[in-house]
Amino acid sequence: MNSEYTKARDPRGHIALTRFECRTVLNMVVVLLMHMRIKREVRRVAGGFVGAAPVVLWKHRTILSITLWRTLESMYAMGEVQSHILASRVPHKLGIRTTSGLFPYGGDWKNVLFEATVTDVDPLHEREPEPAADAPDATSTPDATSTPDTPTSARKGHTP
Repeated sequence: MNSEYTKARDPRGHIALTRFECRTVLNMVVVLLMHMRIKREVRRVAGGFVGAAPVVLWKHRTILSITLWRTLESMYAMGEVQSHILASRVPHKLGIRTTSGLFPYGGDWKNVLFEATVTDVDPLHEREPEPAADAPDATSTPDATSTPDTPTSARKGHTP
């Protein structure tokens, strides 16, 4: 834990994974309803929030809540989400065991798994727009012997 209570800074995208081990199916329904309600408010309040989804393991009475964040710092906005603050007290009262962890972006999958040299772009960050080409693509330009009204089958080199 950060002993000086300063916010951690990390520009990489992060995934938060929270495990809810429920005692009953009714507990699971309560957690799922809370998840839906909280997600709406988080989307309004937290700028770096990308999305969230529950993974429901009915047989094991377990729910995995997965949330995606653009940066670690953006996760601090959860402290401003009133529904999350209130809901975070419910699992203990219902006897639901919880654990949670944060997973930072570790690199492009080809680089991580196969040590391939690739451009490393964090999928939780938006890409920069591609530069516009000055000339039209050569594959989309008709050849000199065709006109816009010439049927494709009549163009030079085309065989039906």
